[in-house]
Amino acid sequence: MVQIGPYLPRGIIIALVRLIIAIVAFAYYQLELMLVDFYLAGLLFSAGLAYALIHLVFAFRQSSSISYLSWPTIVLDYFYFSLIFVATGAGSSFFFLYYLPIIAMAIQDGFKGALITTALAGTFLVIFQGDLARSDLFLKMVSLLIMALLAGLLLDDGEGRKVHSDDFRDGLTGLITKLPFHQLVETALVAADHKGIALLVVDIDGFEDFNQRYGHKNGDLMLKEIALCLEKNVRTADTVARYSGQQFAILLPEATRAAALQTAERLRIAIANLRLPEVNQGVTVSLSLVVVPEDAESLEELLSLATKRLFRAKDLGGNRVMTSLTE
Repeated sequence: MVQIGPYLPRGIIIALVRLIIAIVAFAYYQLELMLVDFYLAGLLFSAGLAYALIHLVFAFRQSSSISYLSWPTIVLDYFYFSLIFVATGAGSSFFFLYYLPIIAMAIQDGFKGALITTALAGTFLVIFQGDLARSDLFLKMVSLLIMALLAGLLLDDGEGRKVHSDDFRDGLTGLITKLPFHQLVETALVAADHKGIALLVVDIDGFEDFNQRYGHKNGDLMLKEIALCLEKNVRTADTVARYSGQQFAILLPEATRAAALQTAERLRIAIANLRLPEVNQGVTVSLSLVVVPEDAESLEELLSLATKRLFRAKDLGGNRVMTSLTE
């Protein structure tokens, strides 16, 4: 997840860039300097401004629908940017507009987004401005590529790559370990402005007895099966970590309490149904659920409350999801 500054998440930054693009284009339309049909141009730029405002509203509300707006907005941007170039003729001073979506998509999708957006920009340039062999057009294409490289390198999600690198993964399960998981949670807390985050801690019931009865080899196999089960039953946006010997932790961004509880129950049931070929006995888990900001707002508070709820679940016999200390 890319974070620009300590308070503004990337969704709002992208939406603000969208709004700047639309306002600049709309202002140029208002100057009545366009050579294309005035009425049609007005409709196009008004639609672009409205679309950017909708994007901004979704961003501030932290709605998941914002993910569906980014690429359609990029296409719309480049379409009316190209109309501006056609309207102003040779030597247009508005080429800088082509850089803005590249920066926006570098914020959203990193290096890959920047390169794809550059290819899209080049396509519109060739379609609307003519032969690629023209020296001025070729130089513009090169400048777009340079911008993509710079934006992609500077705004790519380097922290995410670092956290998910092999050096920070558990050798047995392939999951990230405790320290990088803490880094992800802290980043998510800042990016979400302490809203819409859930944390699950999963502890295997009676795992020491299981190891003693069936051996550490089967214990390791069970750990790997549980890790696979957890990853299979969460969203792609969620992150599963090997937290300690028999504990796992799951970060659920943009999750309500009800949705997180539903996920926790699904995981509990799925793990209870696991069986190893060599072992005719299942293993259950206890889970504790903590939600931001209702239960806690800092990493320390989240972990402390999750641990207390987990101990409470164990005291009650395990095989349950604990969402408070009074259940």
